[in-house]
Amino acid sequence: MTVFRLLSIAIRRWYVVLVGLVCVVALCATLAEEEGVYWAQADVLFLAGDKGGNPLENQTENVIHFASVIQSSLEEGGSDIRLSSPSASLHGTGLRSGFVSMLADTGGQWGSNFNRAVIRIEAVDESPELVRAAIDNAVDEITAETARLQDASGVTEDASTRISVDAGPDAVSVGYMGSTRGSRYRAFAVIALMGGAITLAAAALLDRALLARFAARAAR
Repeated sequence: MTVFRLLSIAIRRWYVVLVGLVCVVALCATLAEEEGVYWAQADVLFLAGDKGGNPLENQTENVIHFASVIQSSLEEGGSDIRLSSPSASLHGTGLRSGFVSMLADTGGQWGSNFNRAVIRIEAVDESPELVRAAIDNAVDEITAETARLQDASGVTEDASTRISVDAGPDAVSVGYMGSTRGSRYRAFAVIALMGGAITLAAAALLDRALLARFAARAAR
């Protein structure tokens, strides 16, 4: 089929071209409105006794159970989303603002294995500052709850069994998950090409069907 023939069909079936153009514009507008999110993760390690001791020697069942209690109390202020597996990420769920806390799980999708006294915090939001604030607030809440539970149980500050928390580096690395301007332009181009091809194909098929019907009526 020649270019001239396609142009004549597009002019003759202009309403099909119009519908296709509206669909392409709508898809591009939807894509343009979609923005990425900022994301960060932090691990809070629980240590029994001297904070400077070997962390591997501190990962006893009692410390892991204590960390799970703290993590359960933190869930009240977090998101209700449950990740499908330990390797899943919060930004992949579509959530744009919030955080989740999870006890470190070395298992897979079909089973859990809690062998480390570590609470993993993931936060997403629309700015790096909000993400850092969410992580910092969660760490502060973990630290305060850890101290409160032990104080209420009579564990003194100088006790050899007192549990402390180590939040790791103070600076949280915040990443951006989303499309860049260049990738959006490429996506617009692909949508336009595919939409134009589908629209012209639909117009050609409709044109052939209508001409065949007119020819059949004329023959009768």
